[in-house]
Amino acid sequence: KEMFAGLLFYGINRKKEPPHLFPFYIAQRRPLTRGHISLSSSDFNDPPFVDDGWSKKYEDLSTNAKHDLETIVDAVQDTLIGVIKNTSFMERMGYDPSDNRTVVFSEQIKQVLMLVGSSVQDLEQCSFSSIAFEQNTKCTSWDDCVPTFPQLPIDRDELRAVVFDLMGSSFHMSGTCKAGDVVEKETLAVKGVQGLYISDLSVLSQPADMHPMMTAMSLGIVIGNSTLSVPSGSHETFP
Repeated sequence: KEMFAGLLFYGINRKKEPPHLFPFYIAQRRPLTRGHISLSSSDFNDPPFVDDGWSKKYEDLSTNAKHDLETIVDAVQDTLIGVIKNTSFMERMGYDPSDNRTVVFSEQIKQVLMLVGSSVQDLEQCSFSSIAFEQNTKCTSWDDCVPTFPQLPIDRDELRAVVFDLMGSSFHMSGTCKAGDVVEKETLAVKGVQGLYISDLSVLSQPADMHPMMTAMSLGIVIGNSTLSVPSGSHETFP
């Protein structure tokens, strides 16, 4: 089931005949929302408390979180709904070009949605399968939604509700020992502690725009240059 879920959401059906599936992943690169992290105990082995700055209730969202939500809704409208409704995308996926997209979905599209929906509903590992399946039984017209899974309403308020229910946080931890506050900017040495350096993403002052792998590797170079003159017997590495 896990493998099937991976193929369903991340793979493309390359058969000559439909249904063809095409995955979309939308992420916000520069969110305004900020959370916080705190220690759960004095034992460093215990995982910390992490708050991503979001809430499960829309009315409890901060101003920045609401701004980020609207940005994601904009992206869904432009990238998904706009492309599907206003380009030849569906035809290139192998669907009937005679569908004028102003009436009810064709039988071909309905069958594909039913097939995908029933398959996802059986995936216990899929955290939003029940939400997506229930939502996908409500709309059958191009005037009201587009035939994605889960279906995306044309109405802005309804679309916002769908996006809010299905979105999730995805991030790389950083910023808990900011350069300039906790460590020296030039050397990454911890202020006030001799021989202690930090060389991971915690020294970033703001989240990296893209995947932070190269940033983390660059920090390794900085820390290597900083410790060249430090006698090996005067410090130890951890972990």
